[in-house]
Amino acid sequence: MRLITTAILLGTLLPTFANAASATAYGSDTPFNIVNGDNLIDGPHMLNCKNANGCLLTLSVYATHTGSGGDLKTCIFVDGADPMPMCDWDGINPVSKNAFSKVTQGTHTVEMHMFRQAGGDQVLAWETEYALYRK
Repeated sequence: MRLITTAILLGTLLPTFANAASATAYGSDTPFNIVNGDNLIDGPHMLNCKNANGCLLTLSVYATHTGSGGDLKTCIFVDGADPMPMCDWDGINPVSKNAFSKVTQGTHTVEMHMFRQAGGDQVLAWETEYALYRK
């Protein structure tokens, strides 16, 4: 369902599903503790853009946790960089974010991190979806 929603929202860039190169989803509903600082939640995963003209990579994240959300930042990184829109502090719980990145032909690394200013909370469930589209 998320892939269909993404294709509709980006309809001017993605007129048909024929442009879809690949889609991958990961997730867990097993709670775990998060600590102060950087917490790797998902990845690293390698995605391969096979198109000579590059690809559009769309990224979606959902996470729920026991904290208030104000001192937590949930980020997705593509090749170590923060895609658009830039990662910012979460103001709500659960967290739901979407981002995109234009990538060149070749292999790219994606990761999801949570940055916490005060530890002691738990991530209760999370999900990531990564989709590559040919330009």
